[in-house]
Amino acid sequence: MDGVGEWATTSTWVGKMNRIDPLWEISFPHSLGLLYSAFTYYCGFKVNSGEYKLMGLAPYGQPKFVNKIKDYEFLDCSSLNSVTIPNSVTTIRLCAFEKCSSLTSITIPNSVTSIEENAFDGCTSLSSITIPNGVTSIHAYAFKSCTSLTSITIPDSVTKIGQDTFSDCSSLASITIPNSVTTIEGNRYVGGAFQGCSSLTSINIPNSVTSIGQGTFSDCSSLTSINIPNS
Repeated sequence: MDGVGEWATTSTWVGKMNRIDPLWEISFPHSLGLLYSAFTYYCGFKVNSGEYKLMGLAPYGQPKFVNKIKDYEFLDCSSLNSVTIPNSVTTIRLCAFEKCSSLTSITIPNSVTSIEENAFDGCTSLSSITIPNGVTSIHAYAFKSCTSLTSITIPDSVTKIGQDTFSDCSSLASITIPNSVTTIEGNRYVGGAFQGCSSLTSINIPNSVTSIGQGTFSDCSSLTSINIPNS
């Protein structure tokens, strides 16, 4: 691996007896070495000279930006199958894992307080997820179209479930809404929190809920029982 040598920037070879044969290579301009040189230049050092200085400084850096998984961070990572999020993260941002279609397992730490719009939208292989007690708000479309999701427990810390949060989760058969939730959002034009959950057969809405938005349970074709409180 190098910035560029001839035209290859990365190559793999196999040696046997007195022979060495190439297996594959990556060619210029695709180069991790040149990317490192770009960071070298950005930090004020000379390219093709100061890289060793940047390498020496690297252990002294502070992870000051790892408290958020940024917008679109892993969008369309279709081969990603497992994620463990560190305890330093407090926010999973917009579309962070959207369309990670092979994702089957994810561990969210208690440090996370907010799961934002479309965070796991279209994660069609995700069958279960544990939302930690620190989360206070699950935003719109957060788990939309997670078609393998069969059950979910919302922790007591959550006060609001956004519109379309679990819409089109066609395998979702069980959901527990805690007494902390006051609002379940919905919109007649874009849909409600549980729209299209065609496997959902019953749901108990706690007394704490004072507002249920339009279309919240539209197209829940298997829903036979629902308990709506006096509140």
